[in-house]
Amino acid sequence: MSPVEEVHYSNGKLWIFTGCELYNVLPFPSAVTQRPEDIGSVRLFAGDLYLQELFETSNENRDMTHKFQLNFIWNKSDCALMNQDVLTFCSTDIISDYESMAKNIVAKRSFYQIRMNCDLNVKILLELRFIDVAEMRKFRDVIFRINEEFEILADMEW
Repeated sequence: MSPVEEVHYSNGKLWIFTGCELYNVLPFPSAVTQRPEDIGSVRLFAGDLYLQELFETSNENRDMTHKFQLNFIWNKSDCALMNQDVLTFCSTDIISDYESMAKNIVAKRSFYQIRMNCDLNVKILLELRFIDVAEMRKFRDVIFRINEEFEILADMEW
């Protein structure tokens, strides 16, 4: 068994989206036990979304394809209360291609479903909602551009 090489990333472009909220994803109600209106979603987080572009910096891999990660950051006032500059609520896995984008970010009508990375490699699905429609539009545009880039790269591969 070969040793696992640790991968380091350097930061590229950073997009910051304000007024983001994460909610639990509601299960489909059982026809016998619950009606949809009886189940309420719970807001788990309110803060900012940092969409970070990443580049690998390992010596062996000089692959310059873009990778991305979504980090949900508490508001500055919440961070100040904890004496922290930046306090992360949760993050996605690193998104490196079209397939990982489709697994981690799914657009719905008025929100997104985001697959979050938890301890012990456990994944949890959360709903991402924006308070401001302009911020949602900005996020949608950036995600669309990243998806297009991944599709072009996938078409170029043999």
